[in-house]
Amino acid sequence: KAAAFVARSVDGCASCDPALCPNGTIFHRFDSARISPKVLRGMTYLLPSVSSSARIPPLDVRNDDRLLNYLTELWKNKSTDFLFEYNPSVVQLPNKVRRSLGLQQSDDAQYLASFRLSAANECFSDYIYSNITNEQWRAIRWAPNYLGLALLRSDLTVVPGYDVVVDVEKGIGITDDGRGILKPKKVDVVPYHFMDYRIYAARDGTIWLSVNAVSVQLGPLLIWSPNCSESAAISSSAAVTFPTIHGDPAKIQVGLSQNFSTVWNGGINGKNYALFQTDEVGSMNEVLAEINTWPLHQVARLRPLEHDVIPLSEIFRSRGEKPHVAEFADTPSFQAQRYRSRYDMWRRRVRTVGNMTTSEVDIERAHATVEELWFEFSVFTETQHGGACCISVGSQLLGPSSITEYDHVLVGVTHSKVPYRNDANKRRLAPHHHYVSSFYAFEPRPPHRIVAGSGYFFLGFS
Repeated sequence: KAAAFVARSVDGCASCDPALCPNGTIFHRFDSARISPKVLRGMTYLLPSVSSSARIPPLDVRNDDRLLNYLTELWKNKSTDFLFEYNPSVVQLPNKVRRSLGLQQSDDAQYLASFRLSAANECFSDYIYSNITNEQWRAIRWAPNYLGLALLRSDLTVVPGYDVVVDVEKGIGITDDGRGILKPKKVDVVPYHFMDYRIYAARDGTIWLSVNAVSVQLGPLLIWSPNCSESAAISSSAAVTFPTIHGDPAKIQVGLSQNFSTVWNGGINGKNYALFQTDEVGSMNEVLAEINTWPLHQVARLRPLEHDVIPLSEIFRSRGEKPHVAEFADTPSFQAQRYRSRYDMWRRRVRTVGNMTTSEVDIERAHATVEELWFEFSVFTETQHGGACCISVGSQLLGPSSITEYDHVLVGVTHSKVPYRNDANKRRLAPHHHYVSSFYAFEPRPPHRIVAGSGYFFLGFS
């Protein structure tokens, strides 16, 4: 109504009239209540186990100038000791984990949540970041990334005493800082720390931990209490135990029953693979991995407990190295002991069953958003990453549906962002690293065709 009023009342604004939109399309604002999903319960987490010395004082967070002064003093010494929680995932707590923690059925522990804890982030305003040097910025980018885990009650609050922060990289023997590790004869300064930890609870109760680094690493997670009756057996079965950074190791310990292997289906830059199972693929030995979401929906069938060992040269060639440089990585002259744990993890390639399915998304989104009208360039990245997947939506919610022949669809949420652009004018018009989300639904059987998708929305306005 406001747009129609402006179109009638202000010279030169006739094009604001919604009635003139192409094909009757209404282009929604991201903060519109009409397009944002209603969040029934939302939580923000500060894990109680993290000591106050690893936190920024609350008063400084509320004021850009005070925060800038505080961070500047830290960054002068390239200190990255402070931690933030972000990129959470959550699963229902499997019974086998309840037993390994010595929990009773009467204990109100319903979920397990994971978090990435790090000083590395781009969450502050441009005003904050514009005042730091390149050297300080590199220190932030190379800050450690820890895994946080917490048991949650039915109301999503943390169960007292059941949260922990662990060092995954140190646990598997990685002691380098993540720099200069991809090229056999030339330093590559892109950091390859573990980040974006995610968990998935398979139908047999196994919790799979996935990590973004170079492509995606997968490992079966172990969580146990030294006080439970099964503690000795679990501890002896752990291939890896992660050192505790914050929390009580006498109450909760974390590790892997088998070391990480790497999913190479999406190539060297793959990330954020959502894991899921269907009635067709529901055994303990197989999971489905959503390699790409949009505009190509690609799904691989994996056996994550099995792997093949591939030569390093194959990995370097996929990075674009010349053949003679890549082959040097397989020779005894290649001195890379510093990175051996990381290289060995990359060489363990998760075994795939059959070929990866690919279906091209050819549907219209349910609503359009204003950036299509306001900008002469594409604001958001076309390729979208998985955010969370999947829940089953059946006929009772679908109603009479012509979108699929199946009695249910799988629904997930994906995200896109404003990428960093070298063009300063475009950066001013569309500041980078703003994220938008959207829902999508796909069929439960191969090729897992996407049959519906929402337009973009900001979760912050939900």
